[in-house]
Amino acid sequence: MLKGIDLWEDQGPAFGRNGTYGGYMYSDRAVAAIRAHNDTETPFFAYVAFQNTHVPLQVPAQYVDGSVEPEDRALYYGMTAFMDEAVGNITTALREAFAWEDTLIVFAADNGGDITAAGCNYPKRGSKYSDFEGGVATAAFVSGGFVPEVARGGSTDQMVHVADWWRTIAELAGVTPGEDGLVAGSQGDDVPKPDSVNVWQAVSQPGGLSGRTEVPVSENTLIMGHMKLVTHESDGEKDKHNSWTPATWPKGRLEPGPACKPCLFNLTADPEERHDLSGDPSFASELSTMQQRLAYWRGTAWESSKAAFAGPYTRCTTNDAFKASHRGFVGPLCTKPTI
Repeated sequence: MLKGIDLWEDQGPAFGRNGTYGGYMYSDRAVAAIRAHNDTETPFFAYVAFQNTHVPLQVPAQYVDGSVEPEDRALYYGMTAFMDEAVGNITTALREAFAWEDTLIVFAADNGGDITAAGCNYPKRGSKYSDFEGGVATAAFVSGGFVPEVARGGSTDQMVHVADWWRTIAELAGVTPGEDGLVAGSQGDDVPKPDSVNVWQAVSQPGGLSGRTEVPVSENTLIMGHMKLVTHESDGEKDKHNSWTPATWPKGRLEPGPACKPCLFNLTADPEERHDLSGDPSFASELSTMQQRLAYWRGTAWESSKAAFAGPYTRCTTNDAFKASHRGFVGPLCTKPTI
C-alpha cells in the first residue's frame, strides 16, 4: 500500500492544501484558470477529474440530506449534489469568459458504480470491478453551444470508448494525431499508438456513426457490434460484483449472477445480460469468431511494466526517500537524467 500524502499542484507537492475537500480545490482551480485566460484567440482546454462519487464517501455536511437512508446512500447523494453545483460553477465561468457557440463540454464517468460502496447500476448487471455492463457502460453527455442545434436533446446508441475523446477533441481543435509530436511513443519508450476514433459524427448528427465497431474491455471480455463475450467472471454468490441490484439499492437484496466461463450476450436484445447464448448452436459461429478476436487483442496488450514503468525516466528514488525529502508527500519517483 502506497502511504503518504498524494496531493500535487503544478510542479510540486501542494503544501498547505491538504485538509481541504478535494472538490473545492478542483472546481475553484478550474474556475480561476478560465477567468485568467484573457487571450480570446488562443484555445482553452481543461480536464477536471472529480473524485465524486468515489470512495471514500465524504462530502461537506451541508450537502447531506439526513432523511435519506442508509447513511452511505445519503453521502452518495450528497457527493452528487456537490458535483452538480461545482459543474454549474464551471459552466457559468465558461459562459462568462468565452463565446458559448465555441464552447464544448464533455462529461463522462470512468466506470460504473461500485455496488459495495452505495453505487447502483440498476437495471444493468454487475458493478465496478466486473466486466458486466454495470461496470463498464457509463453515463456521458456533451453540451455547449458548439453542439449543432440539430443534435441537441438527442441521444445515440453508437459505441464510444473513453479513448476516443483523445482523437475527437484533437481533430476538432485542428490537430491531426500523429503530427506535431502528438503521438504516443515519442519519448522512446515503445508505447504503442492509442486506439482512438473520432466519434464526432455520432455526437453531432442524428443517426451519425461513431466508426467504432468493437471494444476489448479486458483480457477476458470483448464487445463486437451487438454481441459481448465474457470469458471469466466468478459466481455472484462468491463475488458480489456479479449481481443485479434493485432500484432501491443499497436497500433491498442483491440478485447474484451465475459464473461466466464463457458467456455470450446480445446487448441489444438483452441489455441486462441475463440470457447466455454461448451454448446455443445457432451462435456457435459468433462465439468462435469473438474468441479468436479476443485472442488477437490479448496479443496486442501493453502495460507500462514492459518499459519497467520508467521509459526514459531512469533517475529514480524510493517512495520512502521521496517522502522524507518532501514532508510526507508522495510524487513521481523517476525523472529524466539532466545530462
